[in-house]
Amino acid sequence: MSSSAPLDDARDGFFKALADSGYVRDSTITILERNAQGDIPTLALIMSEFKNQGVTHVATVSSVATQAALKAFTDRPIIFGAVANPYIIGAGTSPTSHRPNVTGAEIPLPVDSAVLLAHEAFPEVKAWGTLFDPADPFAEFYLEKAKHGAAAAGVRFITIACTGPGDIGAGIQALKASGASGVVQIPSVMIGGAFSAVVKSTRQADMPLVATSNSYHGAPLRWA
Repeated sequence: MSSSAPLDDARDGFFKALADSGYVRDSTITILERNAQGDIPTLALIMSEFKNQGVTHVATVSSVATQAALKAFTDRPIIFGAVANPYIIGAGTSPTSHRPNVTGAEIPLPVDSAVLLAHEAFPEVKAWGTLFDPADPFAEFYLEKAKHGAAAAGVRFITIACTGPGDIGAGIQALKASGASGVVQIPSVMIGGAFSAVVKSTRQADMPLVATSNSYHGAPLRWA
């Protein structure tokens, strides 16, 4: 889908696992690799290209890339990674009940635990906030986890929609104006790809920042 620290880590892990099993890129296996550079419609074009090239297997990194593969392929294996909840995007209904051509790693990040960690580290903060991308299919999933963690910690949790990287600075200011004194940033492909802007904006606002993945650099605390 795009280049961001968590997705790049997942991609690198995928290739390492292949190599560990004897599948060496451009030696014992041929791989066509494409990156949509953050543009969701481009994913459909990429899947069409894969189909025209006659690929035998499709590996995806991120939920939105997996969604595109699910729409494009029913006749060959799809292997997904970096997907928090594959059932939300229609891969199946449980680990044992799913489309026969689909498998992968279901790895939800512990966002609720991150909120508890934030409260433990910064007990003076009584209201935490986060930015979320309304177009992200997992935004609601992670928001619910964050709210559950906030309820367990006995603190408020404030959310602000962010539809593009250019909205991050204004979004952090809106969180502060709404009463948030710190930020626990939930996972997001779009926001994660511009995480340096989250770091810069929270520093300028003098707000502690807790990341929900240790792939995100620049936050004083990272939890995964």
